[in-house]
Amino acid sequence: MITEFLNSKLFRVFYDLIFFLSIFTLPWWIVAIMAIVGLLIFKVFYEFLISAFVYENTYGASDYDFYGIPLLFIAAGLIFVIIFYVKKQSKFSN
Repeated sequence: MITEFLNSKLFRVFYDLIFFLSIFTLPWWIVAIMAIVGLLIFKVFYEFLISAFVYENTYGASDYDFYGIPLLFIAAGLIFVIIFYVKKQSKFSN
């Protein structure tokens, strides 16, 4: 029953709303924890990359970039790829 709820589209929409609101209201470390939990719960959590881009452009320093791409966005992309690969290789992923 819990796995059905976690896999439902309603839960994903609810989680996305809370996640995007947390970008503007909560400290960065809580947003980071929510992002990692989202990466682990959902099969593919593209919202992680979008949130990193929004967070960097809202709060980030403009001096730290790599050819015009914010460093947080690059780091988020690397984390996304690593976790996606690890989940794909593990026997516990759905």
